[in-house]
This record gives sequence, structure tokens and C-alpha cells, in this order.
Amino acid sequence: MVVQYLRSFLQKTTSLASFFFSKPKMNQLLVRCVEGEEFMTISFSYGDKQSNLLRSKMETSDKSLSRLQNNVRKLGKSKRKPKKMKCDPAATAANDEPPPEAEIVCSLFVNDQKVGPEVFNKDAWVEGAVLHLGDFKYSIRRNMPAIISLKLPNCVLVGCPIYPRVEFEFVTPEACRYTWYREVRQELLGNPQINVGQMICLSNTADGGLSSSQSVPMETESVKEMAVQIPVVVNPSLVSQIKGYERRWVEVSSEQTYTPETSDIGGLLKLVCHPGDGIRSGNHKEVQTSYEVKMAPDVFPFERRHEYTKERTTENCFRVVSYNVLADMYADSDYSRDFLYPYCPKDALEIDYREQVLLKELSGFNADILCLQEVGKKSFENVLLPCLKMSGLDGMLCCKHGNVPEGEAIFYRTEKFRLLGSHDVAFCEELVKEPLQQSLLEVVVQSKAMLKKFLGLAAIVQVAVLELISDPSRRLCVANTHLYFHPRAAHLRLIQTAILVKHLEKVCSMYNNESDGVRPAIVLMGDLNSSPSSGVYQYLTKGSIKKDSVEWYSNGKEEFCGGAALDNPITFQDVCKGVDYTNFVASFQGKLDHIMVEGDKIELQRVIPLSSHEEVTRHIALPNAVFPSDHLALVCELGWKADR
Repeated sequence: MVVQYLRSFLQKTTSLASFFFSKPKMNQLLVRCVEGEEFMTISFSYGDKQSNLLRSKMETSDKSLSRLQNNVRKLGKSKRKPKKMKCDPAATAANDEPPPEAEIVCSLFVNDQKVGPEVFNKDAWVEGAVLHLGDFKYSIRRNMPAIISLKLPNCVLVGCPIYPRVEFEFVTPEACRYTWYREVRQELLGNPQINVGQMICLSNTADGGLSSSQSVPMETESVKEMAVQIPVVVNPSLVSQIKGYERRWVEVSSEQTYTPETSDIGGLLKLVCHPGDGIRSGNHKEVQTSYEVKMAPDVFPFERRHEYTKERTTENCFRVVSYNVLADMYADSDYSRDFLYPYCPKDALEIDYREQVLLKELSGFNADILCLQEVGKKSFENVLLPCLKMSGLDGMLCCKHGNVPEGEAIFYRTEKFRLLGSHDVAFCEELVKEPLQQSLLEVVVQSKAMLKKFLGLAAIVQVAVLELISDPSRRLCVANTHLYFHPRAAHLRLIQTAILVKHLEKVCSMYNNESDGVRPAIVLMGDLNSSPSSGVYQYLTKGSIKKDSVEWYSNGKEEFCGGAALDNPITFQDVCKGVDYTNFVASFQGKLDHIMVEGDKIELQRVIPLSSHEEVTRHIALPNAVFPSDHLALVCELGWKADR
């Protein structure tokens, strides 16, 4: 007893000593002032109230201080009116008079010198300045590291890395700290099971007994992270019961990303992020997963492909990936669920699930260049770009013509390549606006129906010119496209391909190396919707297409333009020959995706084997629980030829 008393006494005296003798911590006032913006924000706490001001940067400081002073005066006023007592009328009248307001002194100091009234806000509210506000002092912190938003994916699977969706401001990425926690639930001993449905509330009666009344379920009360509901069972025969438990958080990682383990199954995860710029640290934010960690359905077949891509490529080699990732707008519909992919579980078609699996697949390829097709705009901005940046890639998206919210995306490894320029075009616009395409336009206008159909197509070609950082004389012209899909549109795809070739010639001429006159080497990737027996494939790899080719008649006489003999000055080499299919659905199997290079400049070093037919068909067809798209990714390693 005496020991407990002494311990309590020492704790109290220690806290009192620290209260009286420690140096009080100065309050902080946050200022956000960004170059190029007209206004700045001033945020601070006064008592238990928060105040935010939006002021012009070119306003004088005396006006902003006056406004701040008025705001504080309003915050200090009580909203509750004093009660009037029934007494002498004269006394009542006196009570109605408001008490005199205390004067609140408001002034700003920089280096212990008071800021003059004519100084502009942008020059007055600087880092390290001090605001005197009545009895309080505030240290001015300008453009502090901040987290604008922090989110985690809804679907969390064991073995699939979690990339936090975080948007920063005024930070140095390397200075930001991350801490991941696993939820641990401990059942409370002696706590009876409770029903998740309707409950009975019990209360004491005057005679010491209990009375009951029905009530709707109550939300869990959160006291020290305690999760306990009313411990009464209405219907013991119900199987669905919940036990009371105490929640604890156990730290599991301090890395930016976290890969859930089997020990995480059934619990939530929490991330705490501290923004920093190397000198200062801003206010932290935390976020929890919305759903419990789930077990992945099976071993992902693409993990066997990752065995070939564990290591990064050497200096003279670069690994490329071409992949149609199946846009959410085509997967998340009743038509796709009931007719296109009826064999695929509905959960496996949801974008949250597919994005988690897709990120695991893409990150494991360790690619230097990624060419993706059917990339949703939201998926690119919110998931792919921020997550792949963590893996050392940067990228850009080109949506299809006509405000279609999906398109093509090129990513490149920033430590290996430098982006020199982007030259994206829509085929329908390029045909009528570019003088170099005049000869093709003359072919198409021979059929009004063909012209009308072609001008209504949204397909584009995305082009990026990259330069090898270690050897700037080595440049690549990377083209990424997704040609029109219709089975009876071979004639339209021929025109699209011919436009693409002419456009690539033009782009390459813009980047001829001044020292040796060598132009960039072309790498063409994408979903060409054309098999190796098609006219498009023949035109690209053989160099020409005949006027009497059957391809010109693919949609009958109405869209027949008379045919045309087309020559291709660029001889492409298909570096992924021998592939049986890249698209495998219930109604079709075939090789539609291709990686082609200029054979005289680029050589193939290795093709990464695709998943086996047994793996693809184990779940009937694509997509399914272990393949996030209806296409397979083509992956290979390329290099410059020795004479380059």
C-alpha cells in the first residue's frame, strides 16, 4: 500500500514539475503560399476552434491581420445567451448590456522586428515569423510538408503488394516515413456472444430485477479501441454471432509498400504516414483498410514468369512488355458478366480485385518499358501511375479520341531512359489534317461509307521518344497502339497501320542524331487486333500489301474503296513468334498482340515464356481469379545491335 502511494506521489510531482519548469511549446500557424497562385491560406487553432483564411498574396499585411483579429474576436464570443433572472427591471436592463470586449493585440514579427503595415502578405508571412495574438504566440510555418489524401485499396490479398494511394504537397519523397500495423483481436473473457440482428436492452427495475425492451442494433462504442456491443443473445440458435474483442495494433513494416502475409488474414491493416522534406515534418495521417485481408485464391501463374525477370537488365539490354489490361468499362457490365465472361467469378471482375493482381504482375516483370492498352483514365491517375512510380517508372496516358475514358499508356524506367518527346495522334484526325497522309485520304474517299466509318473511330497511336541515359546516341521511338477491333474491319486496320508507319517516319526524322545522323530505332507494341495471317501483319513484316488483297473487301462492297497497293519503308521483325495466342476467351483464341522492332537496329535477346495452356484453361478462359485480363502479357528483352 505504501509503495503504491509513493509511486503515485512521484508520478504527480514529476508531472507538476514538468508543467511549471518546462519551456512551453509555441503554437503553429500554417501558411500555404504557392508560386503562380493568386491567393494564400492561413490556418491556425484558437482555443478549441479552427480558423482558416484565404487572402490575396498582394494584399498588405495590415488588412490580413485586421481580418484575423476580427475572426478571433468572433471565435471568442459565446454562442449561448446568458439566462435572464426575474428580478428588478433596472437590474434586468443592466444585465442585457454586453460586457466590454477585451482588446486583442495582433501583430507580426520577423527577426524580432515588427512587420510594417504596407508589406505584402507574400513577404510578411514567411517561415520563422512569429504572430502575437493576445496572450498567445504562433510560429509561422510556411509550405509545411502535407498529405492531401491517403487511401488504401478496398481489396487486400495475401501476397499482393499494397501500394498506398497518397498525394503529397511540399515533400521530399525520400523523407516521408511509413509505418504499417496489423490488427490483433483478443477476445474478452466471459463476454457472452451477441446477435448481429435485433437486440434486447435490459435495465434495472425498482425492485432490483430486470426489464427488457427491443431496440435496433447499436454501433460499437470506441473507448481505447474497445469493440464490445450489448452482451445479450436474443436468439441463441442463430449461427451468425459476434464475440466481444479488444483491438490492438502491432507494427509490421516501415516500408512504403506492404505485402500482406497469412498471419494478416481476417484482420484489418493500418498505415500511418509522416510527410517530410528532409528538414521539417508535417502532420501525419493514418488510414485503415475497409475490409479484412483475404487469402489469394491460388498460385498466380504469372509468378512462374517472374522467375525469369527477377533481375534488372544490363546496360545494353532493355526489357519491354506489351499488355492489354482490359479496361474496367468493358469488364464491369451486365453484358460482360453474363455473355463475354460468364465463367469468371463476379468478384474477380471487379476493378479493385483486378488492380491488385495486375500490380503484382506488372511489378514482377521489372520492365524498362511498359506499353499498356485499355487503360482506364481513373485507373491510370489513381493507381497505376502513383504505384509504378514507386517501382522507378514514370508514364503518360493518351486517351482515345472523342473523350473515351480509356486509352494507351507508356511507362519507362527513369534511371535508364530520358523522355525526349511525345507525339500522339488519333488516326481519324491524322488522315484529314496531315499533308503526309494525303495519298491515303485519296484512297479512303473512294467509298463514302468507308470514310464515314473511319472518321468515327476513336483509335490512337501513342508515341514516345526515349534516350538511353548512359549513351545519349541511342534513342528509341516507342509506339503503342490498339487498332479497331471489329472482325470485319481489316480494311480499316490497314489504313490505320499505314497512317501509323508514315507518322513514325515523320517523328524519327525529327530526332536524327546531329553527330552521326542516326535516327531513333522503332519499337512497335500493342493490340493490333490482327493475327499473323492478316494483311496488317503482312504489311508490317513483308513491307507491302497488294491492291487486290482480300482485306479490302472485309466488309463487303459498300465499304470497298477500290483497293490500293501500299508500301512500307520500315521493315519490322516480330520478336515474339511462335506464340499460339495472346487473347483467350470462350468465343475466340488467337495472337492479336505483337512486339515488333526494326531488325537492322534492334536484336532480340530473350522472350519470357508465356503461361502454359493448362494454366490458362484451368479456370476455363480469360479473365479469371488468377489472370486479371482477357489478354496475356508479351515480355521480351531487346538490345542494340553491335554496329549501333
